[in-house]
Amino acid sequence: MYSMKIAGIILAAGSSCRMGNRNKLMIDINGKTILETVISTTLKAEVNPLIVVLGNDADQIQKTLEEYPVKFVKNYKWETGMSSTIKAGIEALGDDIEGSMILLGDMPGINTKDIKSLLIKFCELDNKKIIYPVKNGQQGNPVIFPKSYFNELTLLLGDRGAKSILNDENSVGVEIHSQGILIDIDTESDLKNYLLKN
Repeated sequence: MYSMKIAGIILAAGSSCRMGNRNKLMIDINGKTILETVISTTLKAEVNPLIVVLGNDADQIQKTLEEYPVKFVKNYKWETGMSSTIKAGIEALGDDIEGSMILLGDMPGINTKDIKSLLIKFCELDNKKIIYPVKNGQQGNPVIFPKSYFNELTLLLGDRGAKSILNDENSVGVEIHSQGILIDIDTESDLKNYLLKN
């Protein structure tokens, strides 16, 4: 469907410490866990290959997802923060991958149409720009990085994502109508608000 080979990397290794005593990725919403919803949505957008990076509760989570055609990668350093999870995902990519979409495993509101819009824009710009979604002036997720940034992504440190790499010259925002690109589920309050609106 796409003119380039673009992989997906779902970051799903964190501790869910702000959710109390349960793993937020395993919370059921409308018959699927939060992580399962993100995986299913991304696969429907024909993102291939799709890598899921696990850390906390890795074995338990993987068992629940065995029916999905994804590649599981374990981040044994997940407690050092999100940067190590990004690194684990990037290092699992094959040499033929021209770009990678980095998705958060706790964003069940993203939809297939929006993912496709980002992928199409990435291909239109010939693998030259970082592509990210925008809603009402706010930058959201997921973000697609050209292969030329893979090494830089592996050098990130601590519990931070890849926003620091983006700037006005190397990145292009795509206007998205869905609120889902801005909503991640970190707390019980986030979950309640999400369920009220979906």
